[in-house]
Amino acid sequence: MLRARSALATVFLCSLCLSAVQAARCSKDLVVRVQTLRNITLKQQLLNSNLYTPSIEYYQKCPRLAFKCFAEELSVLIKELDIHDRIVYPSLLRLACGFPDQPQQTCLCEILPEKNATEFLSDLQRTIEMMNTDFCDKLLSPSDRVKNGSQKGPTGRTGLLRCKNKHKCCF
Repeated sequence: MLRARSALATVFLCSLCLSAVQAARCSKDLVVRVQTLRNITLKQQLLNSNLYTPSIEYYQKCPRLAFKCFAEELSVLIKELDIHDRIVYPSLLRLACGFPDQPQQTCLCEILPEKNATEFLSDLQRTIEMMNTDFCDKLLSPSDRVKNGSQKGPTGRTGLLRCKNKHKCCF
C-alpha cells in the first residue's frame, strides 16, 4: 500500500505525463511554418498540384489520420516546391501520434477531396488552429507556463515534459 508521500508523488507524476501527452497536441509554431509554406506556394503558383485535403469535419471524426494525410501530402508538396523543410512533416506525424487510432474503413486519405496547394495549406492551417483552440489554451493559460509551450518540471526547470511510457506511433 502506498503511503501519503509516495501516493502524492505518483499522482503528481501521472498528471505530468497526462499534461505532456496533451501538450504534444499543442503546436502554435506549426501555424507559422504552414503560413510560410502557403506564402511560398502563392509565389510559385503551383496550379497542377492536387492534394488530398482533410476537412475540419474529417479532423473531428478521424484526427489521427487527418494529420497523417496532411503529413503525407505535405511531403509531396515539399518535394514539388524543392524546399528543405525538415520540421513540418515530422511535426504533423508527431501530432498524429497523439491521437487514438480510428477504424480504417471510415478514415482513408484517398476518399478525401483534392484541392490545390494553397487551399490544402489553408485547410491545414485552419485545422491546426482549431486543434490549438482545443488544447493549447487549456494547457498554456496558467501563469506557471512558459510562453513557448515549455512547462516547469518537478525540479523547477523549464523544458518540455516527457513521459517514458508514452505510446509509440507507427505508420
